[in-house]
Amino acid sequence: MKHLFLLVFCVLSAAACGSPEGQCQRDEDCGACHSCTFGVCELDPEICGDGLDNDCDGRIDEGCPCDGVVCDQPPAAECVGDELRSYRAPGSCVPETGECAYDHQDTLCPLGCDAEAGACLGCDNRCSPVGASECLDGQIRTCVADAQGCLDWSAYAACEVGFCESATACGSCEDACNPGQSRCADGRIRTCEADEHGCLVWGPESDCEDGFCADESRCGTCDDRCEPRGATQCAAGRIRSCEADEHGCLGWGAYADCASGFCDQDGVGCGDCDDRCSPAGATDCAAGRIRICEADGDGCLDWGEYTDCDDGFCADGQTCGVCENP
Repeated sequence: MKHLFLLVFCVLSAAACGSPEGQCQRDEDCGACHSCTFGVCELDPEICGDGLDNDCDGRIDEGCPCDGVVCDQPPAAECVGDELRSYRAPGSCVPETGECAYDHQDTLCPLGCDAEAGACLGCDNRCSPVGASECLDGQIRTCVADAQGCLDWSAYAACEVGFCESATACGSCEDACNPGQSRCADGRIRTCEADEHGCLVWGPESDCEDGFCADESRCGTCDDRCEPRGATQCAAGRIRSCEADEHGCLGWGAYADCASGFCDQDGVGCGDCDDRCSPAGATDCAAGRIRICEADGDGCLDWGEYTDCDDGFCADGQTCGVCENP
């Protein structure tokens, strides 16, 4: 009975017994664009026509009947009795059907309406149909009906972004980037710039000066710590070389011990012994003077200074002679 009570308690209160990942009690337990459905967090479906990105995929109303539908082609004007009915663009897409709906205006034609022409009788129409448009030099005008239902061009108005996309419509900017934004990849960088219409587009790629990117938005710069490549530096019997990293930037490599254990006099390479004698302690005697093979501070062998033999002569080429007086 005790175990049964505990099981029921855990089911009713997952927080008390610990909930496995993905399980929930309410919507707040789930992340953005998810809802709690029968104790499990599930991705919200896209709701058509609400203007929201319900499933957090960066798109609105995708897969819905109105996805990709543009309502910019209103029906031609038509006669409804003695009234001329004209339709206005842009229209709106009906979420349930994907069809376009347009607002209309009814104008009374005093002399009657010409159904074939789609215009009031007795008019010297200068354009047709109502809602037609002309765009020139960044300005647009529209065919409208006056109080008598006669058609004429409206005054020109400046396009919002200042240019015509075609002879009948203003252009619109679909900016591909943000002002001043840069993008870097494979050692090449491009910057967001305005085209001839003022719309923001990615400019042409150019090579980074040092040939690599520091990150996704800027070029890297070499701060060379040594030069040229292959140069060496020696100190305390250890040597290091000027090396290029994966970007070609120069820096000192790790120190390594000199085989000889010491550096040359210039401090740029390891020293090398040019032994003048061998082995250490060997002697050389000539003209009554003797010298010894000695190691210097780097362990290199050379003859020491000559000193006089005590009895003034050499026994052989390596030792002093000794007088044996009777």
